[in-house]
Amino acid sequence: MDVSRSLCRWGWIAPLFITLPCLGAPTIKQSQQAFIKATASEYHLSQKKIGTILKHAKKLPIVISKISTPYESKPFDVYTRHFLTKTRVAEGTSFWKSHQKTLKLAQKKYGVDPSVIIAILGVETLYGREKGNYPVLDALYTLSFYYPPRAGFFSHELGEYLAMCHNQHISPYAVHGSYAGAFGMPQFMPSSYRAYGVDYSKNHHIDLMHNTNDVIMSVANYLAKAGWHANQPIASLTKRTHKTIPPKFISRNAAPNTNIAQLAKHGIYSDVAASEKQAASIIALNTVKSKEYFVAFPNLHSIMKYNPSLNYAMTVYQLSKAIRKQHEQQTS
Repeated sequence: MDVSRSLCRWGWIAPLFITLPCLGAPTIKQSQQAFIKATASEYHLSQKKIGTILKHAKKLPIVISKISTPYESKPFDVYTRHFLTKTRVAEGTSFWKSHQKTLKLAQKKYGVDPSVIIAILGVETLYGREKGNYPVLDALYTLSFYYPPRAGFFSHELGEYLAMCHNQHISPYAVHGSYAGAFGMPQFMPSSYRAYGVDYSKNHHIDLMHNTNDVIMSVANYLAKAGWHANQPIASLTKRTHKTIPPKFISRNAAPNTNIAQLAKHGIYSDVAASEKQAASIIALNTVKSKEYFVAFPNLHSIMKYNPSLNYAMTVYQLSKAIRKQHEQQTS
């Protein structure tokens, strides 16, 4: 995105920035001053304190490099191979056993399958062991002021982060996470923390770094708000009587655009039980040698609201199936 064009089109730098004259791209200093004023007003914070925090924030060139070449862009079979390991499945099964009470409560309250919650934590942080080593403040600062293509999004997240730290009495310098500013066991962005975080422990503090009960409930709450449908399928392999699939059925984000009955009329079938009226779409995943096609149901679209990558969503689904299978084998 060209920053100067964006500025003139919308009349502001980002959702939290104050209006600046359309005389070309603002300087970094101008952008920061606008951010400080707008964020202080939006979240009722001290301009002086925000300014001091930004002065101590550091630009991290590696963050820009990482976000420019995300791992999710790899072929599906390469991407998913990294996560669908015996170790990750076994540890996910152990996680289920250790936290089955909270997982049952989460399913009862939000309708979300425990295996999906566990799989998300497995993909995101290996069940909390790999939360990320990038200072969240520095990552968000870098992407807010030195990465024009998504400056608006990340400046909003930076404001949310500062508000979160203020309200939860957390040092903004102490939190570490991903290069994109996600943190904790579930790798929530700051806005997600504030919108979906659950204080299950009722201690007036949402702890997504160490409190597994808060984490489980927060992930379940997120998926429920993202439109999760209890006891409905997520995805399935396609069974086809024709080689070609009509383009109108293919979705880039797994959003439903048809139903099972309409797919059947075109010789496309699901390998899981679903009613004829069940909403669905077809997704195409690039592999090293070809493409793989799956029937996607609304729950896969819900997972993509957690991370907008088909590779990610399908990997979570496949890991959840493997974890559930091993869990049932151990408890039967």
